[in-house]
Amino acid sequence: MKTETNARTLSDALAVLKRYAGTNGPTKAAAYVEITSEEDAGTITLRRWAWKTGTDVTARFAARNVDGETTRAYVDADALATAVKGRKGTATLTVDGDRLTIAMDDGNASIPLRDGANYPDRAAFHWMDAGTVMNDEADALRSVVAVANRKDNWRAVLGAVRFDSDAGTATATDTYRMHVARLRGLKRSALIPADALAIALATIGNGGILSFGVSPEDEGFFTLAYNVTKGTSKLPRFVAYSITGRTVKGPFPSTDTIVATAQERTSTVWTIRDAAGTADVLASFANTRNIPSILTAAGSAVRVSATEDGTTRDALAPIVTDGDTIGGDPSIAFNARYFADAVKLAGDGAPIALSDGLRPAIFGSTDADAYALLMPMRTS
Repeated sequence: MKTETNARTLSDALAVLKRYAGTNGPTKAAAYVEITSEEDAGTITLRRWAWKTGTDVTARFAARNVDGETTRAYVDADALATAVKGRKGTATLTVDGDRLTIAMDDGNASIPLRDGANYPDRAAFHWMDAGTVMNDEADALRSVVAVANRKDNWRAVLGAVRFDSDAGTATATDTYRMHVARLRGLKRSALIPADALAIALATIGNGGILSFGVSPEDEGFFTLAYNVTKGTSKLPRFVAYSITGRTVKGPFPSTDTIVATAQERTSTVWTIRDAAGTADVLASFANTRNIPSILTAAGSAVRVSATEDGTTRDALAPIVTDGDTIGGDPSIAFNARYFADAVKLAGDGAPIALSDGLRPAIFGSTDADAYALLMPMRTS
């Protein structure tokens, strides 16, 4: 192997692969990155088996194959990342005996090769196009993914996002809250792990399209694919990522039943006047000890209060109320951070349908592009 590529692109790709891989798994192979330079392909491919998320991730970007040979090598992923971190310009990767040497404009590095005999092969599956997530749908999907991407979920299905092609929705719940986003391009249904989706959506940033596919149910795999472009218009750095992993199996909660029940029991409707302003007010009440934030109708606004260590704080949130009681009670309590997330997802002008202190509230219209349900917190 003798391949020339952009050092910064190489560094960026390694950082993304590390996020998928997480901590090392049951074999040393998880700590290695596979580097493939194909004859006349004009690209180099990095591949890392990701034990943390149970996925296999690749990054492909532009390169010039100098020796015209197809070569595959394995090196310690962290050592390679350290060698190219902060470097600019061209990096020339050469396999020389039992080492990979990297010649760069501002210095060189040499890393020992690893034995890739036990490195898992990238399996081939019968993929079916499952749809795309467009740029204007990404923020709503991020909100859905955040609900499922919790580290303390005790059921696998609660750590996944349900893509429902019949309803055209992406849904996640942690039993305390549920976020729903409508996606125009869904073609297949599947439960996809939220952690893999979270990394993909974070890598894309505020632009780009995320495509995904699924294998037949008896194979039970998903794939995610997206492109990232950095740099300038004259010198763009383009990387194509592909992630493969297992879909989640198990019964997902009946969201239609939950929504219908909440709608039937609605007793009071508030209106979000300023979603961003409401979220800002609630941010000061968010806490790590999960102390309830009590919301009480206060004319043309909602009073938020919370007591912690004997100190009570109050603030007004820009929400318009239509009554002084919620299910016969003067107030209702929520987790402040969850409430802020639901308000931001629903957006300006959206209704909040409240029932009482023991049943979920609906944030936004269920016919809208995105909405949420949130369980109140007990205060006694």
